[in-house]
Amino acid sequence: MRFGRGGTDRTGHQQSLNWPPVLQTAAGLHSTAEDLANWVIALRRGILLKKGSSLETLCDPVPLHDGTPGVWGIGWPNGRSFKGRVPAPGGGAKAQVVLYPDGLAVVLVTNLIGAFQEQLAAVKPSEIDLSFIDPIAQHYA
Repeated sequence: MRFGRGGTDRTGHQQSLNWPPVLQTAAGLHSTAEDLANWVIALRRGILLKKGSSLETLCDPVPLHDGTPGVWGIGWPNGRSFKGRVPAPGGGAKAQVVLYPDGLAVVLVTNLIGAFQEQLAAVKPSEIDLSFIDPIAQHYA
């Protein structure tokens, strides 16, 4: 890969990371905050999923084997925010999307690997702590 700017060439290097199994399916996706925001808008408007119940199926936590409330929908974890339990899909520990029940969504993207430490922890039956995103949501609510 060659990048040129103002007559000066720089060489880019491809990086390969050894992602833990829990992050492998999402870690290969590259996107922008704008693309993710458009994806959320399309989901909420029923453009990508025709049935409203399909989005609910993705978001609604599945009970654990012992019957206690789960944290994960079909591939989407839930988080705890000032609005209560909300869907919070993320990826690669560098991106977080939060879907609030009033229609607000927050898309947070960083280029810092491991920026969201709670996503790098072992999968456990507890919600993601979204307190770091709540101030952003409260500003726009």
